[in-house]
Amino acid sequence: MYNPSAGDRVPRELNFFFGLYVTIDIGAAATPDFDDRTPYTILLYTGQGSNSDGNNWWVGSPAIAYRGSGAPIIPVTTEAATIREMFNITHSNKNAFGLQPWFGTTYRIPDQPDWLSGLAPSILISDINLPGTHDSAAVGAGGFWDPWSCHERTIYQQLMSGIRLLDIRLSVFQDAGGFYFGTAHGKGPVRGDFDLFASVLGEIMRFLDEHPDEFVAAMLKIEDWGGFEKQKGLVYDALAAQIDDVPKLISSGLPTLKEVRGKIYFLNRLEETELDDERFGPTIPAPKLDPSGQHFDERPPTRLFPLYIQDQYQWVLPYPSHDAEKFRIWLAAMGHAESGELLVNFATAAQAAVFKVQTIGFILSYFGQQSGEKRPRSLGWSLFDFEDTAYLTSTYGPMTITQLMIASNFRYFEFPDEFSVSDNEG
Repeated sequence: MYNPSAGDRVPRELNFFFGLYVTIDIGAAATPDFDDRTPYTILLYTGQGSNSDGNNWWVGSPAIAYRGSGAPIIPVTTEAATIREMFNITHSNKNAFGLQPWFGTTYRIPDQPDWLSGLAPSILISDINLPGTHDSAAVGAGGFWDPWSCHERTIYQQLMSGIRLLDIRLSVFQDAGGFYFGTAHGKGPVRGDFDLFASVLGEIMRFLDEHPDEFVAAMLKIEDWGGFEKQKGLVYDALAAQIDDVPKLISSGLPTLKEVRGKIYFLNRLEETELDDERFGPTIPAPKLDPSGQHFDERPPTRLFPLYIQDQYQWVLPYPSHDAEKFRIWLAAMGHAESGELLVNFATAAQAAVFKVQTIGFILSYFGQQSGEKRPRSLGWSLFDFEDTAYLTSTYGPMTITQLMIASNFRYFEFPDEFSVSDNEG
């Protein structure tokens, strides 16, 4: 039994008690066909006790773990004894209790599959604040034992939630039929492998078939050549053939929203050095690996518009201040979001190649300090890890970075007031 204001483990006197079966959905469903929620039922007892100061309320359960100090917790595990979620039992006063998730997975992500339909058809796509995902196909549980996964939601689910920019990293394979492509994070023996590229394209095309007024920007990069570097010409031919039949717009310029609706807008990051190949869209070179990780480049022939890319992605040693430093770098790059110029701004990084840098809480806190009228309007294209993580805000309840990025295109109409973020540990 637990009461935040009592020093004992049980009430001195028990007036009455009752039991509650609480069912919690862990995960979030984008559509019925891609439902990743898992319901867990927990038996909780609440009772009214009394002491010399009056009546008070207690909570108890066989599922509660309590060490005698600090907040008690409820661990939720799978049948295989894997921890799925941890809840702190919180209290706002001696009579009110709440469950606060550690991992933020209990919030159902709202679908926003048609948000681009609310924008003017004549707007340049570079002038739209696009929420994106880094290593988009790296879908898994994440965590220390799965350092390669960057998302819990499939490509289709990401698009349904409002993501419109995908960072697709490819690995090269060969069989009797020729070259084909997987998706990967990392290279060589430390590579994490995910879905086939054909499956990723299928998810994108399914989404666009269902929502023809939307578009998807997709950056392609060869993450691991698989030893086939000397056959690059044949590899590129195979890749070009694979995307030949998808609805796409290949353009060296910046199209309007009207021109690209219902299509994939490909961008070429296939190599670390610039590869001018008009079959894969305008070239997006890798940033120079200087301390800032930022790059303002001369335009190659396949691109007729200016570009600014920020991708400072790795520090050598784990250190807590890297979260705040990465946020600072992301925020500074946001100043390059000008009309007619494309800003690609990575909010992601890693420490010691394993520990992910977390910036979303810092970003939400920064925007929450200002009312909608005073917040920045031009954010460019930003990419995030675990974009579905919801942070509890003081004004609007749980909020994701995808929701805020989308709202920025509409003068923050949905979130006009200031808010604080309770889950930001920065």
